[in-house]
Order: sequence, then structure tokens, then C-alpha cells
Amino acid sequence: LNNAGQSKYFFGPIGAEHGIKYDGAWFLQIWTETDNDFKIVNGEDGAVLFNIDTSTGLITITNDLTIDNNLIVGNDLTVTAKATVDDIEVVTNGIKLPSYATGSLPAAGGLTGYFVHDSTLNKIVRSNGATWDTM
Repeated sequence: LNNAGQSKYFFGPIGAEHGIKYDGAWFLQIWTETDNDFKIVNGEDGAVLFNIDTSTGLITITNDLTIDNNLIVGNDLTVTAKATVDDIEVVTNGIKLPSYATGSLPAAGGLTGYFVHDSTLNKIVRSNGATWDTM
């Protein structure tokens, strides 16, 4: 890595402080707290950007993750909050919607544009912000 051709960045050796330095100050630091804990830390304020548990393979990303190209997921991808995606192209297996019996649908308010499966009607329903409309 360099800045306009100037070699100001470097990775420190294993067993020493390591990360990326810029003009003598740590830009990113890579360190461990335990044998199973691997962190990438913002060298400026010490905020943890990535936390990797090497025993489980779980990667925790503290803030935003920006992917400029493709994201290839070999197994399940679970999003516990809201995932906002500009376009979705499904090439195999379709999309599985959450399924609820009539009368057990979540409140439609605040869910404008959301789709769920009504298992009683066996139909897809869409929230208009007040009620669920059958598709």
C-alpha cells in the first residue's frame, strides 16, 4: 500500500505491533485479546472495526460494511436488523417469505411495501401501511 507512490504504509512483523502505519502513526492495528480473538482496530480512536472469533469463525463488524463488488455467501446469511438492497436477482430456489395464519399477521402499520405469506389464504399479502392486501 502506498500514497501517491510514497511508501508510507507498512505491515509490522508477526509478534510485534502490527497493522498499517501512516506517517509514523497507526492507521489500523491488528491484535488479539485471547487465543480465539482477532481484532482490527482503528488506530486513531481505538474503535474495533472487526472482531473475529477464530474458534467459531464468527466475524463481527462494528459499523458499516461496504462491498464494491460481489458478495458470495457459501452458506446461510442471516441479517438480524433491516437489510436494504437496491436490486435483488434470484437465480435459483426463489425467495422464502415469512408465513403467518390469517389473524396472526404482524400489524401492517409501519410496514408499507412489505410482503408476507398468509398461510390461511395461501396467498402473498402486501402491507399498504394500514392493512394487508391480497396479491
